[in-house]
Amino acid sequence: MNQAPSVSSSKSSFISFTLLVLTLVALTSPAAHAQKFTLIYSFKGGPAFGNSDGAVPNSLIEDSKGNFYGTASYGGNNESVCQGYGCGIVFKIGAGNKESVLYRFNGTDGWEPNGALIEDPEGNFYGTALFGGEVSCAEGWGCGTVFKLNSSNDLTVLHIFTGTGGDGAEPVGGLVTDANGDYYATTSMGGSQDEGTVFSESSAGSESILHTFTGQNLGRYPEAGMIQDGSGNSYGTTQYGGASDLGTIFKLDSDNKITVLYSFTGNSDGQMPHAGLVRDSAGNLYGTTPWAGDSNCRCGTVFKLSTKNKLTVLYKFTGKSDGASPYAGLIRDSAGNLCGAASAGGSTSGTCANNGGCGTIFEIDAAGKFSVVHTFKGVSDGADPNFLMMDSSGTLHGTAADGGADGAGTVFQIVP
Repeated sequence: MNQAPSVSSSKSSFISFTLLVLTLVALTSPAAHAQKFTLIYSFKGGPAFGNSDGAVPNSLIEDSKGNFYGTASYGGNNESVCQGYGCGIVFKIGAGNKESVLYRFNGTDGWEPNGALIEDPEGNFYGTALFGGEVSCAEGWGCGTVFKLNSSNDLTVLHIFTGTGGDGAEPVGGLVTDANGDYYATTSMGGSQDEGTVFSESSAGSESILHTFTGQNLGRYPEAGMIQDGSGNSYGTTQYGGASDLGTIFKLDSDNKITVLYSFTGNSDGQMPHAGLVRDSAGNLYGTTPWAGDSNCRCGTVFKLSTKNKLTVLYKFTGKSDGASPYAGLIRDSAGNLCGAASAGGSTSGTCANNGGCGTIFEIDAAGKFSVVHTFKGVSDGADPNFLMMDSSGTLHGTAADGGADGAGTVFQIVP
């Protein structure tokens, strides 16, 4: 099992390693589009910071009225239960960019919610928490939960992971809905070999294990959510496993048979993919790796996997003005443009000077041209961007896990 969680998460560990090899030489930024950046909300932090509005936001969804909902991994209450940082929250940002805390986790119901929420037609939200639940699991931190939050902000725990008897543990990626209205996702640990699972969960709380990762060849330790095609096949990534044990892209068919579509080598193609995938109408898959790529920096890649399982590297990050460590997944618009977030790199001035840059938002257009859309500065706009979404007008909304006035993360908007 993973060790005890802290505000310095597993993401921070590999970003810190990457930053050791960044070449902090200022270059002229790739051509950027005229975009308007707006800071929507700056989190104040958890109980350890004297506040309870949340810290380290990591996802957003939008309802039909233009309100945003998301989770923050820390903050809220219960300082003594969750190491003084709070167990996490579900929040809403409504009219006038006002934030409201809809629910504060207490540890027994979940701790450190990470994945994006999903909403059903009745206005109920579903999500996962990385830790919490059964305290005897994961060295006393709990193996995580699946939860439902109704329109009255009452939370029901649908499943408590145990990590035993084949059950999964520590879900990192969010839930998705299948054609039957059930929810499914991955756990990064648990299963018969403690190398992760794919599971489904009904709205009534009935869990089924669809696949257990059992060895290097078929991948292990998935940390991303999955996507599904029209035939009921699911696609995802694992951080480890494959021919070089440096991560895979896999397909799980409707009979729950797994096939490795690609094994990363750790060279120019990248390694250890953390984020999920996006799929175009032709069936090509797109994603990111936070490691490898450029031989000097090894700062991550953006890739395309064709329907014939041929991988093409669309961009290799240099760790300079373009960014580094694209930890978040991509979004793809109807014109074929890809947008994403690099967690580090970019500006090396001001508050970003000591950590190798606060990150960037980037675009790769349909012709393959890379440009920086926004460079984060830290206090004024955020740092370590970790999530992006796009609305029907093409406006980007996202979260930054760090930065802002109190260093607890931000929600932002970028209008084309």
